[in-house]
Amino acid sequence: MAFEKIYIGKGKTTPVNSVQCTITKENFDKYAHEYDGKLMLTFEVTEMRQPDQYGKTHTVYVNNRISEPASRQEPKLPAGDPIPETDDLPF
Repeated sequence: MAFEKIYIGKGKTTPVNSVQCTITKENFDKYAHEYDGKLMLTFEVTEMRQPDQYGKTHTVYVNNRISEPASRQEPKLPAGDPIPETDDLPF
């Protein structure tokens, strides 16, 4: 099972050593899920290598599960059936 990161916001460190993040309502609505009768958004916050041009130090993303293509299987002959042999090859 594979996942892709979908970036939904950014944040920055505050003077009291916490991280303040901003996420749009559209992203909340798009990626929210219901759990135990309540609407929730599960996300991850990661520190960026260097602050961006606006001073943001963290990025916020959700993990989206990617469907992996079904593996292609070769058809199998039933057990005990011999592979037919012929001598009338075209070459």
